[in-house]
Amino acid sequence: MNKREPERIAAVKRLARSKEREANARRDEAHKVARNIVNNADVIGLEALRLRNRGRRFCCVW
Repeated sequence: MNKREPERIAAVKRLARSKEREANARRDEAHKVARNIVNNADVIGLEALRLRNRGRRFCCVW
């Protein structure tokens, strides 16, 4: 298939639109969940975690 064929161009556009809709749906769901938390919570606390150390095994820490 040639990159300039009309069928390929149309397929690429359909795929891009599908991926865009998928991303929009994920973003919308994340926003709805976050909004629900904000609406229902009296206080929201944040914790700064050192993620660099969380992936390592703590086999020899006493």
